[in-house]
Amino acid sequence: MTALFSAVVCLLVAIMLKKHTAELESTLDALRADHRVADLVKQQQGQVLAQRSQRNQIVRLVEDLHIERSGTAGVSIILREIINALPAALWLSGIEQGREGVRLLGYADRAEDLSTFAHTLEEGQLFSAVRVDATSRIQSGDGRGRSFVVHLAQQRPSEPDAQIER
Repeated sequence: MTALFSAVVCLLVAIMLKKHTAELESTLDALRADHRVADLVKQQQGQVLAQRSQRNQIVRLVEDLHIERSGTAGVSIILREIINALPAALWLSGIEQGREGVRLLGYADRAEDLSTFAHTLEEGQLFSAVRVDATSRIQSGDGRGRSFVVHLAQQRPSEPDAQIER
């Protein structure tokens, strides 16, 4: 009787181990499939980023060509330059155009974001001077915000008579 009981227990243990092994293999196969999907997603994200970069380069070349041919920078080109320079944690509350150039009003979570924004605009081809004025701390959810005013001189040094098309 003890031998029969031992045989039944061994058989049950073997069945449970086989079932558990099958479940583990199924889980492992699912994890491998997830890993392959994650690799494909990363690969596609890389391709999308490369395509965006190429598109942005083409857009810049077309804008440069437009500026060179017309000697002026259109409003859409100026707005695109400003938008492309915006860091994620910085937003504009107003854009004003005057004889001196463009005045941007907005808010930034960090001073570093404002500095990056101004530097990116200076490095661009549309503005001959970028001046940050009137920054002040504001109360935000985490107590870290600041409002700002940025002045952009529209004229490029090589084209002193450049004007914005209307």
